[in-house]
Amino acid sequence: MRPGQQRVSPAAATVAVVIPAWNAGRWIAATLDSVLAQSYRPLDIVVVDDGSTDDTAAVVARYAPTVRYLHQRNQGQAAARNHGVSASRGEFIAFLDSDDLWLPDKLAHQVALLHACPGAPLAFCNYVGFGELAGPPGFSRGPVLARLASQPVDARITAPSTDSLRQAQGEQQCFPFALSCELIEQSKGRTAVTTRLLIAEDQVTPLLDDLFCQVPSTWLLRRTAFEQAGGFDPTLRHGGEDWLLAARLALLGPFACDSRILAQRREFPTSHSRNTDALAGLTDALQRLLSGAELPAAIRQQVADRLAVQALNLGLAALRTHECTRARDWLALAWHHGAARPAAQRWKHRLRCLIGGALSYGPVALRRRLLGT
Repeated sequence: MRPGQQRVSPAAATVAVVIPAWNAGRWIAATLDSVLAQSYRPLDIVVVDDGSTDDTAAVVARYAPTVRYLHQRNQGQAAARNHGVSASRGEFIAFLDSDDLWLPDKLAHQVALLHACPGAPLAFCNYVGFGELAGPPGFSRGPVLARLASQPVDARITAPSTDSLRQAQGEQQCFPFALSCELIEQSKGRTAVTTRLLIAEDQVTPLLDDLFCQVPSTWLLRRTAFEQAGGFDPTLRHGGEDWLLAARLALLGPFACDSRILAQRREFPTSHSRNTDALAGLTDALQRLLSGAELPAAIRQQVADRLAVQALNLGLAALRTHECTRARDWLALAWHHGAARPAAQRWKHRLRCLIGGALSYGPVALRRRLLGT
């Protein structure tokens, strides 16, 4: 029997697995196999087909009735996930992209973790990339979580000092959080220690720096928290909807984290346009968070700062491709939110220099159109 099974019984919590799919016939069988191989069996497994035109339906049909299949017209991944949650049963919700995989104890470890952390709306885990463009483990992509992932799971971890956090993050502003360990697994007379990360007081700031929760395939969350946060925003695309929901969940309470790799994310080479779309999606999400959430002043300032930087990068990218109207819109947004900084005049001066430098390499007509002269 696996450690997760020994500690957590099916009666302790019920899990719904929601898998959005679009033209996923090539991958989804392996994805479903990884769900069915879980040591902690979910109550409900729902695949929401977002208007596929390939053999996705036929592949999923082979798993009936264990796996339920729902079809909708193409509305995007966020709408598909919301649809799946509405149609599913379970106290906890786990999302899995149709081309990603779970390790066998993923759900067992995370259910145990949420039981150990009753105030946490969401638990997430580390992951590793695979496929055409396999990257490093997910935690290694963020300065703070890289430190957590480097610790052995069977060693007690004490809360780091402010100085060590500042060093780990370079010039980034550090955020208050606590590292601790929970004794939550027992197997063959040996007690294993699972590392957890609880982010306290300021839960949104690390989302701005590490973007560690932008992979829903690593999540397990409480249904009540999902509903309270409003679910995914279907008007956002390109990853912005994932970040926005994570930020709204972070406002509800501290996240719980398992530093072990429990998920595999299929990764593909991305084009410049896709990278720009992802940046625009996150920028839209930042605007939604600023406009709709009751944020503490310090967090609001940091969100506005990040938004200004994102908009500036998008504006300069548009300049390079001579998209004058888009450049003016993004740079105006950067100017607006950058002006809220305490060092507003210095920030504006830097923005002027960057814009001027970019424009100096373009034709006079481009400069006039951008500046409206």
